Amino acid sequence: HITLFHKNERNFGCTVCGKLFKSRQALQHHGTVHSSSRPYACGICSKRFKSQFARSTHELAHSGNMFPCSVCDKSYRYKSLLSQHVKKVHPENC
Repeated sequence: HITLFHKNERNFGCTVCGKLFKSRQALQHHGTVHSSSRPYACGICSKRFKSQFARSTHELAHSGNMFPCSVCDKSYRYKSLLSQHVKKVHPENC
């Protein structure tokens, strides 16, 4: 607990990109970034993902929910795309 939450020591390095981690488990989890494996399939379409989180985020796009811009009439399927739009097109509102 002390090492993970109270110290900033990062002794576990990725052999691919060099990024450092506090624990071996965090390093192993990071390994999926460099993997070509995509074991998580969308239940609605044929897209596949490296993580459950990425799949779940993608599946929200199939729900029909949209994220409208409060400044103009644009809408986006993903909240992250709306955030990018606001930062780029309406920076004064950030």
